[in-house]
Amino acid sequence: MARHLGQVPAFLYEPPKRPLRGVGEVIGRLPAPGDIEHGGAMHRIPALQWQTWVRLAFVEPGKDWRCLNALAVQDGYLRDFAIQPEAAYQKGVLGVRHWEDRTGVVAGRSSPTNGAYSVADPRVEAHPKSVQLGVRSWSRAAPAIKTDVSVGTGPYAVADPRMAGPRFNNIFRIVPMDGVSPAVSGPGGPAGGLAVADPSGGETRHVNGKYRITGYDQASNAVIAASTTGNGACGVADPRTGYGPNAHRNKLRVVGADAPAPTVTTSDRVGSGALAIADPRPACLRPDRPDYRSQGHYGIVPWNGPSKLVSASACVDNGAWSVADPRPEAMLPALGERLVCVIIARDGTWHRPFTSLELAVLQNLVDPDNPLGFLYEGKSESAFREHVGNAIPPAAATAFGGEALRTLLMAEAGETFRLSDTPIWVRQLAVALSVDLRQRDAAL
Repeated sequence: MARHLGQVPAFLYEPPKRPLRGVGEVIGRLPAPGDIEHGGAMHRIPALQWQTWVRLAFVEPGKDWRCLNALAVQDGYLRDFAIQPEAAYQKGVLGVRHWEDRTGVVAGRSSPTNGAYSVADPRVEAHPKSVQLGVRSWSRAAPAIKTDVSVGTGPYAVADPRMAGPRFNNIFRIVPMDGVSPAVSGPGGPAGGLAVADPSGGETRHVNGKYRITGYDQASNAVIAASTTGNGACGVADPRTGYGPNAHRNKLRVVGADAPAPTVTTSDRVGSGALAIADPRPACLRPDRPDYRSQGHYGIVPWNGPSKLVSASACVDNGAWSVADPRPEAMLPALGERLVCVIIARDGTWHRPFTSLELAVLQNLVDPDNPLGFLYEGKSESAFREHVGNAIPPAAATAFGGEALRTLLMAEAGETFRLSDTPIWVRQLAVALSVDLRQRDAAL
């Protein structure tokens, strides 16, 4: 960079400045961090110590470790914060927020079925202009006509004042037998005065046959097409039941413990036979043992005690299927344990280190649209990250090399000056090593 005035008299100008892009704009084109299949081996997330992950989560965006001094630490633990496990799947589905609550982060699909995206609105009069099932007055202008113009989607109904008077006065009208029939309309149903009071049925029509039971020694009625009990005497009082007053005596019958069991049938349900027993041996009825005590409902098994036989329906409310776990601290890793984890920071984002591939993309060494086309010869990822940090971005090197080449070509052509709107990078007075002492003495 230092100019020797005897060989390069022309000035070396600064390269043009370009605006910087955001980190997310650059690495956002890469696959998700940790996606080795699409990003390559250099897209692994570095394994950090657990305490480092925690510290990263509490560093505010745009700041460094010094902001951690503002946190209150008591007995080696953060006093005002705690780490909460990740929320269960679909937590908050169909949830309703209080009017005073905060909404939190609004997701891309914010519907009531995937989160608490409803609110208990105390303003019952909050929608005076609601158009659902709206009715427009006769003198008002019509609303805009859209694709779906049903009454449930807007004010697409009208209060028509022309309906007064005897219009449609034939609805469900009964015409007397000696009266004049109205005009026969299209529908032809009772909605237009098309019913008649017919006296020809008689008082006993459809009376003697409705749900009539024929005696066993009586003559049968005529068999008609619709031979059901509701439209004729199609029932008979059959005296041949054979059961007597104790018909179906085995239904829901309970057998005593000292009585013989009935025959076991195919349909082994309590409703189809005597398949229940009065068992006098329930331990829960002993006066010295409360109900369900021996069944283990909501039972807690000691950590050093044996577990019971695991049944098919093992649940906390039907047996001793819970354990007193003395390892609450085992839920968190050791401070020095190296691992890859996701801790959602206070600002709702994941504070994580750059992957090696992302560092190479930031240095303009890798095309983010073709990350698999970049291959690094070596097995040490730390050495790769060191080389990436020492490298000059190709775009910056091109800009710098272009200006240096232009200055050298001017010196070779014998030109000593060119007009440029960019600042001079290497000035004559700024480069002490390139000053000709003889010229300096002559000038003095």
